[in-house]
Amino acid sequence: MILRASNDVRRAGLANRCAGLDIFAAENFIRVETNAVADAASRVHDKAADLKKSTARYIRKNDVSEMVSDAVGLVKAHPGKSLVVALVIGFVAGQMFKKE
Repeated sequence: MILRASNDVRRAGLANRCAGLDIFAAENFIRVETNAVADAASRVHDKAADLKKSTARYIRKNDVSEMVSDAVGLVKAHPGKSLVVALVIGFVAGQMFKKE
């Protein structure tokens, strides 16, 4: 009887330690997942900042006629993609300006 109670106490202690390890592992998993999301968000932010800087540099460097010439070159080089972009822009503009 005493041996059984002793085993029950050991099992309960082991169960408590295991539960503590489960909580510790879950907290660390959440921390790792949060860090992964933060790292991904940071990379996206950095790419957006670089894109903004390069766009500003391009606009400062080129005049309107050069920009039009570059746009025409892109459309000629990628007509399918250009058509899709034009359709998306037209759809979004139509949704923005349509009357309810």
